Amino acid sequence: MIWTCIIRVMKKLIVLVTLLFVFAIPVSAETVRTCSSVYGGGEVCGETTTTVTVEHKTVNAGIMDYELWQIVASVFGVAVLATALYKLSYRWYILG
Repeated sequence: MIWTCIIRVMKKLIVLVTLLFVFAIPVSAETVRTCSSVYGGGEVCGETTTTVTVEHKTVNAGIMDYELWQIVASVFGVAVLATALYKLSYRWYILG
């Protein structure tokens, strides 16, 4: 019994550590090699290192402020309906 609990905790810990390492990997620099040639001349090559910058932008999610009460009401309604159906089916199971 205790070993199954320890195994579950260890699985969750392994997944958590893996996710942390995936999200903690830094963005590395990219080396780009460019070559140019002039007609009748040689080829000149050079390397430039670019870093990737991450920009955080706010994105509209499609849920406006005045719609929040509708979302909360629908979740509450689904919870009440599920509870009522559970109570009815359990009562029929006991009585039937």
